[in-house]
Amino acid sequence: ERAFINKAGFETKYNVLSKGSLIFKFEYIKIAYNSPENSTIAYEMLEGLKKGDNSTWNLSYQRNISTNLQLDLSYNGRKSIGSKIIHVGSVQLRAYF
Repeated sequence: ERAFINKAGFETKYNVLSKGSLIFKFEYIKIAYNSPENSTIAYEMLEGLKKGDNSTWNLSYQRNISTNLQLDLSYNGRKSIGSKIIHVGSVQLRAYF
């Protein structure tokens, strides 16, 4: 099995000193794959994407609430041709001792 994966993208980051940061990433991914996509190995090789045109994006916000607490909000999305958009979000609160 062989995959040719070409990626192009950009990332931008905005920081506020001692407060937090906001990061946005976007990637366009073109995949050529020579085997069926419905196998475990194909899922791993293609990182959950499909043959053809794909796009992924990420928005992350990290903020220091206090000297010992940090809040992290994250949103990820991906789109493959012939599939619905997949949305994933997460929230983390970290305490430092």
